[in-house]
Amino acid sequence: MFQILVPLPVVSILRCTAVCKDWNSLIRSSDFVSHHRRSNASNRPSLLLRRCGEAPDSGEIEEEFTLYPDPGRLSSSSSIEISSPFRANSDDPRRLRVFGSLHGLICLCDNYKIYAYIIYVWNPLLQRFIELPRPTLTYRNMGNRLYLESTGERPRRRDLENVNYLFVVLGFGYDSRRDDYKVVRIVYPQSAKPPPRAEVYTLKERCWRGIDYAERVLKSCDVPEIWSQCFVDGTIYWPAKVGSKLNYILAFHVSDERFSRIELPKELAGAGEPKRISISETKVTGLLTVMYRTASSYEILVKKGLGSAEDSWEVWGLGRMTSCASMIAKPMKLSDLGCQVWGYETGAQLMLLITQRA
Repeated sequence: MFQILVPLPVVSILRCTAVCKDWNSLIRSSDFVSHHRRSNASNRPSLLLRRCGEAPDSGEIEEEFTLYPDPGRLSSSSSIEISSPFRANSDDPRRLRVFGSLHGLICLCDNYKIYAYIIYVWNPLLQRFIELPRPTLTYRNMGNRLYLESTGERPRRRDLENVNYLFVVLGFGYDSRRDDYKVVRIVYPQSAKPPPRAEVYTLKERCWRGIDYAERVLKSCDVPEIWSQCFVDGTIYWPAKVGSKLNYILAFHVSDERFSRIELPKELAGAGEPKRISISETKVTGLLTVMYRTASSYEILVKKGLGSAEDSWEVWGLGRMTSCASMIAKPMKLSDLGCQVWGYETGAQLMLLITQRA
């Protein structure tokens, strides 16, 4: 039975959980999940949409997840509604931010306090999630270090009230050497001291630990407050800046647990407002996509040969969105289906616009 079920697509697997208790237990086992992920790694990815906002009639906060197994058919007849397990864990679901997805796992954080203490890894199909333990880099222990380095004295509680932090950056990736998933967390203090620090959580070890020698790279560049991350070929990427200039992409190599920088092409290096950069992966292996917004358009560049001496950038397409220029727009995903999937917000609704690739 194991070998029969493993090759099945996601929708069929989901239906099989309702056949009997034995099938349900088998499909929810970690061994089956791992085998199914590996056997279906080359299949067309599914699209999970999250809608969260106030209901027009009651004013209550509503959160809905809809799974589209085939992104080429965004219709209600081909979708699956998935209930949210986080309503009981958060006073306001709008605080939850989805910052990473990989192999059917979704990584979310409660962004309300900006410190990102509450982090979840969720399997929406199996309706199972884990809440990660509290990180080791917290407001209190980094505040103690900051005050000690600036004054030479141990701080009292009231001394820490003026110690503020800029923000926390998160990333989600897969370690192919150890068959393990990792969450990386970067803490950027508002002050020059202490320097940025980073820690990593692994699902197999189930604990946080510091990343050695991370400060050397992190203190030379910042990830902007409006950040995005993606995972491509064993590496997590974020847009990074020096001062107010967007000059680099920060990279975290998941298996080696080390940071590095990638210089942006001349079209983007030093780009300030009104350009904003977001990055994502394509379905094509080894391509890192950089999208940057001008006043009326999105332009797309693709980096080939990641990690090789022949690294190069090329313009892959242009996403002109003049009709949406007045809205808050952000590209969601590039696919290999000959189209781009864009998402933009208007009020409390998430809209989709699918356009042909240039």
